Amino acid sequence: TLPLIFTISEATSNFAVGDITVSGGSLSNFLATSSTVYTATFTPSASGATTIDVAANNFTDAAGNNSIAATQFSWTYDEPPATPSGLAAAAGNTSITLTWTANSESDLASYKVYGGTSASPTTLLSTISAGTVTYTHTGLTNGTTYYYRISAVDNFGNESSKSTDVSAVPDGTAPTVSSVSSTTSNGTYIAGDVIAITVTFSESVTVLGTPQLTLETGSTDVVVDYSSGSGSSILTFNYTVASGNTSGDLDYGSTSALALNSGTIKDAVGNTATLTLAAPGAANSLGDNKAIVIDGIKPAISSTSPSENSRVNHTKVSYTLSESAASGTITWTRTGGSEDT
Repeated sequence: TLPLIFTISEATSNFAVGDITVSGGSLSNFLATSSTVYTATFTPSASGATTIDVAANNFTDAAGNNSIAATQFSWTYDEPPATPSGLAAAAGNTSITLTWTANSESDLASYKVYGGTSASPTTLLSTISAGTVTYTHTGLTNGTTYYYRISAVDNFGNESSKSTDVSAVPDGTAPTVSSVSSTTSNGTYIAGDVIAITVTFSESVTVLGTPQLTLETGSTDVVVDYSSGSGSSILTFNYTVASGNTSGDLDYGSTSALALNSGTIKDAVGNTATLTLAAPGAANSLGDNKAIVIDGIKPAISSTSPSENSRVNHTKVSYTLSESAASGTITWTRTGGSEDT
């Protein structure tokens, strides 16, 4: 707004707000402070040229003489820039990076960044030239909440109102594995069955590539590819039991069984996860959390009596299986001789 003062050369009693003509805005608070001095407030409607006129013959002095026209008052109003929008804060290790949407004003000069450890900060951290829409605040204390807001400034020095606060907490702590388990029920599983192995981290992580988990499955260990869970704290590795796999209590092979395999596992601020697992069989290991038996070996006849190719003159034949069998059918085929009558 612009405060106006109208000074008249001699006393008048009938000068009124209607005697004033304005363009590019409006008048308010018209008031006579004396018989020769009047005040008002001019409010521009938009940036650009404005004029204020007092025409002739609109009011009179005490003798009835009509007024003469006043010299036109002109003023170019430049309104402040719009408040910047889209302000966002991304935390890092002892740092926070701000980004925002560029203003569109042609006379924009800069942005002012305000920040601190309390809401609605007033401490000016930096002045950023127009055309740049990012600022990184460094040297911060991890674990402390920092607040930020910004404003825009034009070439005339007009500053916009400040944006709404954003906040972030710098973080230098790497995610760690808190436990390994499975969403698959305890029990015995055979070749072709799928077992979902879950690795739980201390915080949400983002996965790129295909990390792998090595399981102890008998004479040949199995390497299981990462399946899902990026963006959460629980990653899933789907293990399909293969023929020959065996384990009395499924577990991974060692504390280093989780490997990146040229991929990455990081938290939201970019800290790389520590992949060390609990010792196999120890608390929070897969073997400790679950009781999953892997039996990927099919039972087979290991010996017969009489032995193979022996002459059999009676029908009683005994056999030995490689392992206990709950059920099944054995079919004998005569390859020579004649059937008893």
